[in-house]
Amino acid sequence: MAALPLDACTLINLVASGVPLKEISNAVDCDFVVTTIAAAESLFVFGEGEGDDVVLVSVEGLEERGHLQITTLTELELALYVELARSLDDGEASTLAVARQRNTDVATDDRRAMRVASELGLLVITTSQLLRAWADQTGPTPNALRDAITGVQRRGNFIPARNDPERQWWTQHSP
Repeated sequence: MAALPLDACTLINLVASGVPLKEISNAVDCDFVVTTIAAAESLFVFGEGEGDDVVLVSVEGLEERGHLQITTLTELELALYVELARSLDDGEASTLAVARQRNTDVATDDRRAMRVASELGLLVITTSQLLRAWADQTGPTPNALRDAITGVQRRGNFIPARNDPERQWWTQHSP
């Protein structure tokens, strides 16, 4: 299976969905990869209800359960990371460096990272595209799909941008 590097925001959104990451990665036929730098940024999702405590995200625990792989940067990736970190946050810069040097697509919802990814010739996959692929592949019940999208919106504090390719699909399945 091909690797798909996830930035911290995308990882947080997928965790917030409540859908096992392995189900989503299987739906897109990719193994999720997170850099140690992006993993350090993936600290928490919001609780289920208003005023609930935040829930810590154990990226190491996700790796132990086989949901993703944590990777360190090679020398070439590190050099590109340093260059990209001039205009991007560290997590996005490291994720794009890995995607570029390993010749993979990249998962991000960050507008600046999307622009830089395009300049690097990378195909960007968004949170909504990942969840749409999961839904198309697994056929969840309408309630399960709505719960996943609601989880991303509430626990991940994310709604796709107006120009997101799956914005209409997302809105149709939102509460």
